Amino acid sequence: MASAVTFEKELLPVAQGSGKLVLDLGDLTFIDSSGLRALVQLSEQMNGSAPLVLSNVPHGVQRLLDIVGLDTLPGIEVRNDA
Repeated sequence: MASAVTFEKELLPVAQGSGKLVLDLGDLTFIDSSGLRALVQLSEQMNGSAPLVLSNVPHGVQRLLDIVGLDTLPGIEVRNDA
C-alpha cells in the first residue's frame, strides 16, 4: 500500500509510450489490493497499445492473481516464468 502511489507515478510516463511493457515480478513477495489496483490502472493507461506483461511471477503472487482473475483482463498478460 505504501509503495503503490510511487509505483504509479514512476510508471505512468512509461505506460503512455507505445509498445509492450514487461514488469519482472521475480522479487515480489507481497502484493495487496492497492498494488493490484495500480497494475490494473497501469494497464488501462496503456490504452490498448500493447499488453502489460507480468513476468517471473512467484507462485504465491500467481495464486492471488488467479483468485482475483487479473489475467482475464484484456490489457494484462501473465507469464508463469518463475
